[in-house]
Amino acid sequence: MVKRISYLIVEGPQDIAFVARILKTFAIKVVNKKSSLDPFWNNLIPKTFPVDDDLLKRVPIPAFFESDAHSIAIHAAQGLPRLVKTLEETRAILDFEKISSYGFLLDADDTQTPVQRFNNLLSELQKSPINIPLSANPGEIVGSAPSFGVFILPDNQNPGTLEDILLQAAQVNYSQLFMAAGTFIQSVDKNQLVPKDIVEFNKPSGDKKARVSSISSILKPGRAIQNSIQDNRWLDGEAMNLPVMQSVSVFLQQLLDLK
Repeated sequence: MVKRISYLIVEGPQDIAFVARILKTFAIKVVNKKSSLDPFWNNLIPKTFPVDDDLLKRVPIPAFFESDAHSIAIHAAQGLPRLVKTLEETRAILDFEKISSYGFLLDADDTQTPVQRFNNLLSELQKSPINIPLSANPGEIVGSAPSFGVFILPDNQNPGTLEDILLQAAQVNYSQLFMAAGTFIQSVDKNQLVPKDIVEFNKPSGDKKARVSSISSILKPGRAIQNSIQDNRWLDGEAMNLPVMQSVSVFLQQLLDLK
């Protein structure tokens, strides 16, 4: 069987773990060994280490997922400024004529509407030398062979981030932890902290990120949040039926042609 090849760019490793949980419901599993990976992706695997002679730089390799019908690469661009650049770099080394679909999944953030964030991304894409069939709205899929789409978390309609989805899911599957995390954060006396201690917390989504981190610290003490998204029950059961989860899931089904 010829596999459908798809490529998705996200902002960071938590987004990869989030999409991976959705792919899991379609029996699409992470690829752990290069010997099991579709050779199409070989050019995305660095041949030397360290990358750019930087021992501290994270190896810029996507996460790969496969089933009998699909081969999917999800690339973390490591922040908004690198989204379009990551696509340009990938197109330079892969035969995009063999890709069935590709797209972006990113946060709206709390300071912009999804439409504003979507338009900012389109503006960057229009400056790029690559020719992309641009959609008119977030969540809309255009073109074929390859098809292209952009999803703006949490639901293409409201400002927010991945944390908004995770917190809604936590209210379903970890309701006591959700309440306890809120109580803990509200109880912190910020007067006991110096300004640099709470720089991240004082950002627009800082409170939500702190709540997710607090819940994750119980579920996976000392581990990164993406490990908890991957291994714990954030997105199990009824959480998958939340409207925000359904909107992401339907988009991925349509873009990646998941059955």
